[in-house]
Amino acid sequence: MHTKLGIFLVFLLATIIIAPAYANVTSVALEKSFYINEEEITFVGQRQEGDKFVYIIIRDSTGAYKGMLSDPTSESDGTYSTIPKTVSQFFDSEGTYNATAFTDSQKEEFGITIKLQYDGDKVSVLPDFVLTLNSIPDKTIEEKKTLVFTSTLTESLTGVTFSLEKNPPMGASINSQTGQFTWTPTESQGPNSYVFDIVVKKGSSEDRENIKITVTEPAPVIQPEPTVEESAPVTEPEPEPTQELGIASFVDPKKDPQSYVDRYNNEPTYKKWFDENYPEYSSIYEAVGLEKPKEIASFVDPTLDPQFYIDRYNNEPQFREWFDANYPDMTIYDAIGVDKPEIKEQEMGQCGPGTILVDGVCTPDENQQGGGCLIATAAYGSELAPQVQQLRELRDNSLLQTYSGTSFMNSFNDFYYSFSPTVADWERENPAFKEFVKISLTPLISSLSILNYVDMDSEASVLGYGISLILLNVGMYFVAPAMLFFRIKKAKTRLSF
Repeated sequence: MHTKLGIFLVFLLATIIIAPAYANVTSVALEKSFYINEEEITFVGQRQEGDKFVYIIIRDSTGAYKGMLSDPTSESDGTYSTIPKTVSQFFDSEGTYNATAFTDSQKEEFGITIKLQYDGDKVSVLPDFVLTLNSIPDKTIEEKKTLVFTSTLTESLTGVTFSLEKNPPMGASINSQTGQFTWTPTESQGPNSYVFDIVVKKGSSEDRENIKITVTEPAPVIQPEPTVEESAPVTEPEPEPTQELGIASFVDPKKDPQSYVDRYNNEPTYKKWFDENYPEYSSIYEAVGLEKPKEIASFVDPTLDPQFYIDRYNNEPQFREWFDANYPDMTIYDAIGVDKPEIKEQEMGQCGPGTILVDGVCTPDENQQGGGCLIATAAYGSELAPQVQQLRELRDNSLLQTYSGTSFMNSFNDFYYSFSPTVADWERENPAFKEFVKISLTPLISSLSILNYVDMDSEASVLGYGISLILLNVGMYFVAPAMLFFRIKKAKTRLSF
């Protein structure tokens, strides 16, 4: 009995010593960083010594079997490399796949698994880390000064590489391992702005951040005031109240004064420096010896004659009402940036009926019914022209004094003011058209002058004279030209025979 037990123990010990240990796979990876569809894919890795046969099974994200690669003759040191096979044999749709490496003794469920990503064109290992740069704010630096900052990641990783891409400024550099950016812009590189990318890579993964760096000119150097020895105190005489400040000391006479104005308007740091150090000047224009331009309203077209807006304000009630409602703190002269003319009342005479004196200018009385005679005013050049006054007096003193006349004017105004502002603009823009309108108005005004010699003190008289004048003007403007046309045509016909 003891002999048999001894033999069994010896056999068991020999089996343990002689039999090889299980050879499990310890690592698996792609031989290249990625493979395209037409290439043959190969897996490499390491296994424990023992069994030499290694299997790699590929499954999709649902666990469906897609194929197998193997290495039946792995090296004695434990390294293996599978027999190459075409990528398209295993990957047919975009998505994530699992590649599991194992040996006969290890089995698939205990193997080593890596995840693969297929985008339709190539397959690569899906990284198990997140490569993300922290946001980089825009930077500002003066010429000849050095800008230094470090790009960082959202999580600490090793083996990353930093670089600059998309047209970085000349002279700028970044440490490929630490991400420290360094740049000293030259005088010729400012003032200007530079936009480019800072890129970080790890394997096939990449992230980038866009950055903008603005280079400015250096602020003027403020010269210290000279010190005065206590033994010889010097007292400066106080300037006279009317003494002018003159041009500021920091102004270089060789430079264009407008360049200082542009810097003041476009660089907040320069504006702050000037306001703090030269409060005695009312503006940057005074400091550099320029006349401060007058600010004009936003609606003003600088290509038009300012008188165009003055005429519209004086002659078009709708434009006047719109301007007064939207610019209550400005006059029309302030809005267009010109000085208001100084016209004395005794020099310009008494305003005619239908107008009142406002700020030295005769303007239509808003309390009067109806509006201004826009076409006639543009034709004769002024509200004070005798022809315009005649039309206004006829309207206000005769027609508007009766019910039928008022009704007629209300209907006429709706029609007249639908086109008269446009015609008035054409007259102001085209002198030839203005003269044509003036000639066309002459018969009308002449016929209306008849009413100055009759009494229109009743509804009947207004209707009678009004209808008569309408027929008279129809005859002058339409019937007479038509008859003349036909007579000329008839005379030409006779001559032809």
